[in-house]
Amino acid sequence: MAVAKITQALKPSQVIAKINEIIDGFNNKVVNKTNLTISTTAWAASSEKSGYSFKANLTVSGIATADQAYLKFSDSDVASMNFCVGAIAANAIAIYAKTKPTATITIPLIRIMKGG
Repeated sequence: MAVAKITQALKPSQVIAKINEIIDGFNNKVVNKTNLTISTTAWAASSEKSGYSFKANLTVSGIATADQAYLKFSDSDVASMNFCVGAIAANAIAIYAKTKPTATITIPLIRIMKGG
């Protein structure tokens, strides 16, 4: 994010407007998605990622290849060490699994940074 440089004397109301502009720019770059799921039928055999035999594409509306994403899996999914995050595509994130899940996987939080 670019840092605004104020080079002129501004009135307090102008300073507040400039700060709000900066905040709005930041808020428009970060998007949170919550409780997205991957059903058991979404998983297919895959040899793309060493050590992970299955792949599913998690649908994430609005994500683009230029974005970055942070995925927060549930504590039990983290403890299982079964999952690995792959590439971001238009409206999807590849998720890999060592073993095919037998229940729907819920990802509590995905934080997307628009444009990387």
